[in-house]
Amino acid sequence: VAAVLAGLLAMLGVLPETVTVMFSATGIGAGLLTAALWQPLKRLQRGARSPDNKHSDFIGLTLTLTEPLTSAHPATIKYSGVAWQLVLSGSCNDASLQAGDKVRVVGVDVGRFTVEPVGEAESSH
Repeated sequence: VAAVLAGLLAMLGVLPETVTVMFSATGIGAGLLTAALWQPLKRLQRGARSPDNKHSDFIGLTLTLTEPLTSAHPATIKYSGVAWQLVLSGSCNDASLQAGDKVRVVGVDVGRFTVEPVGEAESSH
């Protein structure tokens, strides 16, 4: 953006068209734009984020545990070539699941599935 502005100023005759002036104007312009836009762009990055991604193709996926899972001890499962950490959702903090139990993905984050146990009636479908 700073280079485009420097070019426009040179075309309008405000700045002389020399290499030194153009490099200087671009550097100063980049510094001024950085100072002016730093806080607004930083605020955009801090936007509200839900604790679990509720919009993913993985939501609803049913998995079979290969190791025990409790709220204190997450499990790991390999799915689609990726090792995913499994954590219990907040509504299941007191659950203790064993290897072979089925769980449903209710939230997705980077490298992590948030899961809930699947009931007996649901697992037969």
